[in-house]
Amino acid sequence: MENPATRIELQVQLRVLDLYEVFVQQALWRFWFGTGAGALAIALIILIAFWKGSIEFLRPLFEPPLLYVALSLFLYSILVRPFVAARTFIKNIAGRSSAIDYVFSETGVDIRREHYEGHYDWAGIRRARQSARLLVLYTDSMWAMVLPKRCFANAQQLADCRMLINNQMQRRKTLLASHGKVK
Repeated sequence: MENPATRIELQVQLRVLDLYEVFVQQALWRFWFGTGAGALAIALIILIAFWKGSIEFLRPLFEPPLLYVALSLFLYSILVRPFVAARTFIKNIAGRSSAIDYVFSETGVDIRREHYEGHYDWAGIRRARQSARLLVLYTDSMWAMVLPKRCFANAQQLADCRMLINNQMQRRKTLLASHGKVK
């Protein structure tokens, strides 16, 4: 039986900067873990070059043309591309319908939009993140619920939602640990 006191209703109207923050975090994560192996290989090459005493072959890596191209690609992929993706998403997807209604309860999260209704059990939410402006819930699929803190009615509703999410995430960890599937 669901406790009505733990039912939290929220209406979200996403903005470009809300999604931009999430997309930049994802781009940084992809860059960090995607280039980790390449960076390790380059570090080992440089270390071996120093050990052998011949670093002349590394000079092209640090000369202006290659350095400028690499820096430009990095800045584009971390700063510009996420903004374009966020703006396109808001324009094409979120901009054509009304706000997204979320209802948080002990059983999960209900989502309603103009032509969509769905329910996620807490077991389907694998991770929760918080920033200064957002709460983000990641599902087992490639989908995330972006909840701007400005959309909460007051600080108490935000605190109640955080407590509910935290309790459910702790319960999920306990359940996964008891089945030997800790993530």
